[in-house]
Amino acid sequence: MNVFYLKYIYVFIFGLFFPILSILFLAEFNFSRLDIYSLHKDTPLLYVIDVAPLVMVSLVLVLDYYFQIKQNKLKYIAALNEKVITNSFNGILVSDEKGRIIYVNKSAKLLFGYEGDELISQNLIILMPENMRDQHNSDMKKYNETGNKNVIGKGVVRLEGLKKNGEVFPMNLILSSFNHNGKAYFSGEVQDLTSTIKTQKERDSLFEQVSTQKDFYENILNSIPADIAVFDQNHKYIFVNPQAIKNDDLRAYIVGKDDFDYCKYVNRDIGIAEYRRKQFNIIKESGSTIEWQDSIKNKDGKLLTVLRKLYPVFSKQDKFEMAIGFGLDITESVEKDEELIKLAQYPKENPNIIGRFNLQLKPLFLNEKTTAFFNNSDEKIKDFNKTISPYLKDSLSQDKIIVKEVIFESNTFAISFVPILANNYINIYGTNITDFKRTIESQKHELLNVNRSLKLSNSILEKDAKERNIEIARINKGLSSSIIYAKQLQSAVIAHQNLAGNIFKDSFIFYSPKSIVGGDFYFTYKVNDELIFGVADCTGHGVPGAMISLLCMTFLETAINTLKLSSPKLILEKVNVLLKNSFNQGDFLVRDGMDISILNYSKKKSQLTFAGAKSKTLIIQNNQSIVIDGDHHPIGYWGDNNKVSYKNTTIPVNGPLDVFMFTDGLVDQFGGKKGKKLKYTKFYELLFSVKDLSSEQQKKVISKFTKDWIGNEEQIDDITIGGIKF
Repeated sequence: MNVFYLKYIYVFIFGLFFPILSILFLAEFNFSRLDIYSLHKDTPLLYVIDVAPLVMVSLVLVLDYYFQIKQNKLKYIAALNEKVITNSFNGILVSDEKGRIIYVNKSAKLLFGYEGDELISQNLIILMPENMRDQHNSDMKKYNETGNKNVIGKGVVRLEGLKKNGEVFPMNLILSSFNHNGKAYFSGEVQDLTSTIKTQKERDSLFEQVSTQKDFYENILNSIPADIAVFDQNHKYIFVNPQAIKNDDLRAYIVGKDDFDYCKYVNRDIGIAEYRRKQFNIIKESGSTIEWQDSIKNKDGKLLTVLRKLYPVFSKQDKFEMAIGFGLDITESVEKDEELIKLAQYPKENPNIIGRFNLQLKPLFLNEKTTAFFNNSDEKIKDFNKTISPYLKDSLSQDKIIVKEVIFESNTFAISFVPILANNYINIYGTNITDFKRTIESQKHELLNVNRSLKLSNSILEKDAKERNIEIARINKGLSSSIIYAKQLQSAVIAHQNLAGNIFKDSFIFYSPKSIVGGDFYFTYKVNDELIFGVADCTGHGVPGAMISLLCMTFLETAINTLKLSSPKLILEKVNVLLKNSFNQGDFLVRDGMDISILNYSKKKSQLTFAGAKSKTLIIQNNQSIVIDGDHHPIGYWGDNNKVSYKNTTIPVNGPLDVFMFTDGLVDQFGGKKGKKLKYTKFYELLFSVKDLSSEQQKKVISKFTKDWIGNEEQIDDITIGGIKF
């Protein structure tokens, strides 16, 4: 019979003792008096006692029922825990207080590379690298001696595990302890961090790459010498580079705000923000780029002209995403254009033709004298433009300056065609030489007649001496007028090449040609943030020297303004090639050229760069004179120098510094008490003696010294001396 049912029979039998004993007790254990009916009648409580066996059986049944439910629940929980632990993704191990492994789940076996029961009864150190085992053994020893569980640690610990194949891997260990049947046990949950760390490293590497690229492009945007701003869909600033807003706090403030906030913050006219919002809405709706010009004042109060462009950016779905704004300072270009107009209109009696054409040969500008010369007739101006059109095309196609005599109607013009491709236009500079040519032709015939007269007889010569002198005076006057006018042309060109002269606040130029015109000239240019200046001495003096100087000025203009060269060495080499090509025409070779000094000043780098062609320059710094020699090759054809190169010399500007540039006119000049040449030693002493004076005083002292030195001697060459204080 099932033990389960025997239990209830035993309980029932045991329960029968209660009513039997109760009856025997009431009968006083005297079987003769035993009357069950009478006893029940006299003691009704016996009816209740009679049901005791059934009550006990019922009670056991109820207790068994609830015990069975509890037992089933515990078995379910135990089975569930077994499933969870066995199939856990993390490895789970249990060890006794000696560190012997008593349980390992499937994940732990796979993690450490073991199979079956290989790990059971093994010490935990089998799963540890060598460098961790001593510490583990020490902690377990302390635990066994003290019973303090804290010595082996609790919670999450970052450690390294050792696989069966000897591979070490990173892991997290979640350590806990528990007691069972009076014995201590330790459980550990192991999480493999190999893939996590790899992912983290990849993520860190990717973040580093993105961060590096971000820094790279931001550095580029922050270094570009132009205003750059990026706006979102609502015209809020996303990015502004330091060129646009130099104040760091203001640049940080404006991000996330618009131009209205900016104008209020810096107290500027709100109309600027309204105009920019209007431009923003135009590109947002039209999808087209627009540009306009702003006039703003810098911190020094100077009015600047800024060319602004706004570009829309759309997504692949043609949705407007952002706008990029650029601002470029074109003040210098505008000033040059204005200077050209001023130069073209001054002096009022200047008969020069000055104009500008675009690359499609459409006129952009003609000075008033040009239009007046053609009686303000549009038809005549069109005919003139048509006449010079072939020369404009020729100059543009060759990208070089050409000079042509142009005959229009009854007049002859000498016109220089100067292409400026970087600015997309070509300039013309012309002079009406009709009367000059007629005068020269007339003078030629007159001189021939005079020559014939001289050959007739001395008597006739003596007789007509007075008339001949008058005639010669008239001829000389005509020639002098022509030379004076040539001086005006040369001065105008020199002035054109010194438009940026006002940038040297403390400087002077002493210019004394031997004749009315000369072969010396000086120049100043500005290319980006660099200043280029110097002096030159062309072959000869007087009219021949002036002609060479005008040609050399033109080639300097081409090298610096057209080709945008700023290195003195490269400028010299380019001018040398242009001059040699110009002189090597036809069947003859012109062996003329120039000596020249060129300096480049970079404020950003705080340095001067010098290159010279058969020339020198003097630097005075810290009360010391430094003479810097250029190369021995002049510009032009000299010997068999088919290919000549020049070198740059760099001078740091880290304190007050005087620079003197000069030609050899005063050095080779005869004078003084003994009528000898001045030479370089005395010339350098003169320059050193004026180093502490202002530029204006320096010029006065040098001018007086030159006059006193020459005295009654004849000036033998053009003299040019320039000085700049840094």
